[in-house]
Amino acid sequence: MPAWVTDPDSLTLTEDQYDGLPDHVRKMVEVIDGHVIFCQSGTPEHSDVARRLANRLEASKGSRTYRHAYTHEGELAVEDPFPATVPFSELDG
Repeated sequence: MPAWVTDPDSLTLTEDQYDGLPDHVRKMVEVIDGHVIFCQSGTPEHSDVARRLANRLEASKGSRTYRHAYTHEGELAVEDPFPATVPFSELDG
């Protein structure tokens, strides 16, 4: 068994090694400080919720920078750069 199976930190790449990977492999990983991070695609349901949430937030103010978000009693609340509250029920479709 390869070492990275039991120790993910052992899977490292240099910039040159990353550049040498096929495109389809580079789309599946990120390299942060030399360590390989596998990027998993979200489910179709996750994509739907993310799209609905983004649509609601953009409709609230039109900004693409969201900070200081929290969840509370069935809703997502964003405080900065503008206040917005999105009930989870509206994201379920």
